[in-house]
Amino acid sequence: VPSGDEDEVGYGYTDIISLNQGLAVDILSDIGKGLAKIGDLVTMKLNLKTSFSISNSEIVDCAFQVIPDSIEVKIDNTIVPHVFRPSICEVQIDVADAGRANSRVLISYSYLQN
Repeated sequence: VPSGDEDEVGYGYTDIISLNQGLAVDILSDIGKGLAKIGDLVTMKLNLKTSFSISNSEIVDCAFQVIPDSIEVKIDNTIVPHVFRPSICEVQIDVADAGRANSRVLISYSYLQN
């Protein structure tokens, strides 16, 4: 609780936490619960998916059929950079671009008919 001339708790820390979709915990009231919340958030961030398989029933030879320049990856409707690995028929994105829990991933591409 702010006192005196203070504007807010944390002198701007709460704003930074919010902007980064972070977590603020009160470790004085129950350190176990606070650390558990932090652990859950870290686990969730570490488990974000960054590799996506491109496949459908018509693609037999990914390296030959998928048109690399046609691939577009969107995370929550934002186009993000990607790397296409034709040898394993996979699109990979950087973890910094992976969004957050329950983000929507849309990968569109064109391919040559078999």
